[in-house]
Amino acid sequence: MRRAERKRETREQAEREKKEAEARQKYLDSLRGKENEIWEQIEKLILTRQPRRYDEAPALPRDLRDSATMQDRKGDYDVRLDALKQRHSQKSALLRRLKHTVVTGIAADGLG
Repeated sequence: MRRAERKRETREQAEREKKEAEARQKYLDSLRGKENEIWEQIEKLILTRQPRRYDEAPALPRDLRDSATMQDRKGDYDVRLDALKQRHSQKSALLRRLKHTVVTGIAADGLG
C-alpha cells in the first residue's frame, strides 16, 4: 500500500511540476516584445523610493533574464541590467534585493 501511495504522490508531483513549467514558459513567451515596457516599469518601481516596491522590482529582471535566455538575447539583458545597477548604485538595499532575487537558485550571472 505504501509503495503504491508513494508512486501516486511522485506521479502527482511530476504532473504539478510539468504544469508549473508550462505556465512559466507561457508567461515568459508573453513577455516577448514587451521588454522596453517592463524595464520602464522596473524604473518606476525603483523611483518610488518605497522599500515595499524594492521587493517587487527584482522579480521582473529575473523574468526578463529568463525570457532573454530563451530568445538567445542574454547579452542585451546583461547590458540593460548593468545600466540599471549603475543608475541606482547608491541604493544598496535595492542592489541587495536585486542580487538575491535574480541570483537565487541560479548561476551568479555576474551580479556582484
